[in-house]
Amino acid sequence: TNLEALSLFENNLSGPIPNELFNLTNLRMLILRTSPSFSSQGGNRFNESQAFSNIGNLVNIEFLIAPACSLGGTINHEIENLQNLQFLSLMNNQLEGTVPESICNLNINFSGGGGIGGPAFNLQGNNLCPPYPECLEGSLGMLNQNISNCTSDIIWSFSLSEPTFIFGGQDENWNPGETIAIEIDLCNNSEIGHMSYPGIVLETDSRLVELDYEDFWFYGIDSNSCSTAIFNATADSSIIYDTSVNFIAYSEALNCENQPEYCIDGDTIVFEIPIECESVSNDNYYSIPDNFALYQNYPNPFNPVTILRYDLPENCLVNITIYDMLGNKVNQLVNGTQNSGYKSVLWDANNSKGNPVSGGVYIYSIRAGDFNKTKKMILLK
Repeated sequence: TNLEALSLFENNLSGPIPNELFNLTNLRMLILRTSPSFSSQGGNRFNESQAFSNIGNLVNIEFLIAPACSLGGTINHEIENLQNLQFLSLMNNQLEGTVPESICNLNINFSGGGGIGGPAFNLQGNNLCPPYPECLEGSLGMLNQNISNCTSDIIWSFSLSEPTFIFGGQDENWNPGETIAIEIDLCNNSEIGHMSYPGIVLETDSRLVELDYEDFWFYGIDSNSCSTAIFNATADSSIIYDTSVNFIAYSEALNCENQPEYCIDGDTIVFEIPIECESVSNDNYYSIPDNFALYQNYPNPFNPVTILRYDLPENCLVNITIYDMLGNKVNQLVNGTQNSGYKSVLWDANNSKGNPVSGGVYIYSIRAGDFNKTKKMILLK
């Protein structure tokens, strides 16, 4: 019982960790494994154990390193007894339940810091359920928790700010060949922090613009706080006429498919940025489409907004209407005379009365002069 240091890593031990190990009250250092992966270290292979429930007995412990040791059970409030604890590494175990507020009474650096083998606090890859104590909000040591068996339902609430633009040229316009920065804030309005890579996806339907990347992921966003994503967009240098580009941005979680409990149901915003050319004296530089055209909506399938693009080689009366599969008129997006050019219109999945429509297949139709065309699109709900 007078043992002060015990290091067992890189052996060939197996079976469960005995509960008696946590009765060694004079222990200052306990190292059971050093590798967080079962496959990368050929030593100890522990079976599931509930020994960690007795953690409160190790009142003198300073360093506890036991990643991937199959430690199960809960973290009880007696963990606050470990006032000498400087380094805690328990990643990739099977700890479950909620984390008691008393953990915040420890004299440990929860936000990061360093120590033997990495951050001073690491509970990544366990089964710990939110909400987490305030001292752990935003801590990298709480990433990648499996909360699929947690009894409480989490309602994520995220919103996107209106975008702001930083122009790289000499004026406050976006010109051909220039790159602009698009800044969008992602705000977590939930009661708990989202620590499984929330982010923003940005898309455009135009071939005239190239995005450096279409998604921006954060390690995590604390509750009731915002983080800023920055996207770079470059306009094609061959553009010779004034035009505009439509963008769609929406919030998403990187691990959503594999961890549906972290999926985000947030805002979708649509915005337009003009690309302006320097004025030229030769009117032949102004580009006009050669033919009428109606393109497939983008994105498709969509929820809740999509963009319909069409080409007009001449000035004419234009009518664009949405129908359901029974032929009932849902909404009329355009009905009037338009000049020639490359055109687009947005549909926000509302009917003519401003009410949201149900998910399903819809038909959109254009009549422009003697030109008629219809296409189908899918609204997901």
